[in-house]
Formats: sequence, C-alpha cells, structure tokens
Amino acid sequence: MANYAVQSMSALPFGALIGGPLNAAIEAQATAALSTVNFIQAIGFTESGEGTAKTNEVRNVTFNYSSGGEQKALTVPILTIVPIPFIRIETMDIDFTAKMTESIVDRSSTNVGVSASASANWGFAKAKMSVSVSVNKSKESRYNTEMNMNIKVRAVQDEMPAGLARVLDFLEKTILESKPTDPTT
Repeated sequence: MANYAVQSMSALPFGALIGGPLNAAIEAQATAALSTVNFIQAIGFTESGEGTAKTNEVRNVTFNYSSGGEQKALTVPILTIVPIPFIRIETMDIDFTAKMTESIVDRSSTNVGVSASASANWGFAKAKMSVSVSVNKSKESRYNTEMNMNIKVRAVQDEMPAGLARVLDFLEKTILESKPTDPTT
C-alpha cells in the first residue's frame, strides 16, 4: 500500500495547477487585445450619422502655429500621435514546489504486572490474593504537507500589428498643413 505522501502527491491536479495560470495568461492576452481595439475606437474615431447610415470618421487634432510670420494650421489624425497600447506577455514562469513528509510513530508497549499476596489466619482461614495486569498500546501518525507556487509574468509593449501600421502610414499621408480659418468670419 502506498504511503500518505505518495498518495497525496499523485492526487494533486497538476493539469489545473499548471494549466490554470496558462489559461489566465491567455485570457489576459485576449483582454489586452480587446482593450487595444476599444482604445482605437474611442480615441481614433468619431461616429457620425444615424441609424444604418452611421459611419466612423478619423478623429483629427488641429495645431495652430506661426511660421515665418504667417499663421498656419496642422491637422493630424490623433492615432498618429498617441501611443497605442499593445501589451503582450513576453515570459511566464511557473514554479511549483510540493513537499510532503510522512512520519508514523508506532509506540506499542505491553505491561503485565502480577502481584499476589496471601494472608492466612489460623482461627478463621482467610486468604487474600490480588492480580494486576496492564496492557498499554498506542499508535501515533503525523502528516505534514507544504506546497508553494510562484508565478512570474512579464508583459511588454508589443510591436504594432502590420495592418495597423499600414493604416497609420495612410493616415500620416492625410496630415494637412493649411492656413487657419478665421472664426470671426
């Protein structure tokens, strides 16, 4: 029969212990990707139109400045000037340590004690006898279990996906320098 430590170790759900953190990392990666999509939609575009005619238009920011004594305006798509979050998990280390010890102390002792005493009286015959037997047996078991799990995750800013890089290149071509419009006219 296998001892307690071996039985306990074989009963550990290693699939869950290792697979759980890996699944959590995959879910975190998916959440990060969705956050990037939401960021691009919220920051980079404005919605216009109504009903089925809704469209997303690129959100621009206009900078007014003076160059050579002339007032100018620079209109830039906002996605080309803000950092877009692309977080990815670069490394993930799972360290699992299980220490199980078993100690069984078997204490058995048998004490048999016999005592006899006799007394006699000649006038009236009296006899007294005393017998004492004692048996002591004890068994003691101790089990110690210690488990440690350390998970280290390192996330980094990832490179921009190629498709988005092409979109941003296209948006950079739409940067427009012009004379500012006079709000008083």
